[in-house]
Amino acid sequence: MKTYTRCRVVSHPRAGSHWLYHLLRHNLVTRHAMAVDIEYGNHPFGSVWELERDALTVYIHRGQAATIDSIWRMRHRFGLDEYDREAFTDRWLCEMWSPDVRHRCAIVSADGAETVSEGGPDTLLRDDTRTLPEYLRDHVNSWTRFVSNVNAFGPAPLAVVAYEDLRNDLDGTLAPIARQLGSDLTTFEDVRNVGWRPL
Repeated sequence: MKTYTRCRVVSHPRAGSHWLYHLLRHNLVTRHAMAVDIEYGNHPFGSVWELERDALTVYIHRGQAATIDSIWRMRHRFGLDEYDREAFTDRWLCEMWSPDVRHRCAIVSADGAETVSEGGPDTLLRDDTRTLPEYLRDHVNSWTRFVSNVNAFGPAPLAVVAYEDLRNDLDGTLAPIARQLGSDLTTFEDVRNVGWRPL
């Protein structure tokens, strides 16, 4: 099996990418001093992502209902100015986005350090003419197609994991990724409460 010294973690919003990023850094780099570069790659669609030969891309996705609930709680960070929960899933994202929305959130790292982020909104969803359920469906589908197309040519530097699988079987979900990064670890320490949270 080919192994990699770089790993790029990508996802749709609120899928657990910060958690996965910190899990890999904590277990491989901090605990075992591996020379692996773990990068956070934000929220690209599969249709625009470019694989790199020397880097393993790990895409994490999450069930739509849980993702929508999580985005609802963090909606001001994304600039979504909507207070009706039902309308939140029915309106176009660009209709809800406002440059006037202010947010105040905490970004928590694996060592417990907390950085406060406040100010104007993220522009990720600013111009999107889809509802939130449509956006999430299209994001996952774009990666499903991308993985299928890439794998048609043989093994690729690409892994896909589900947030729910990490929650239910942390060791079994992380071990195959760790192997591709040159580690024989089979048990992993969890890192909780990392990533973004509202204040």
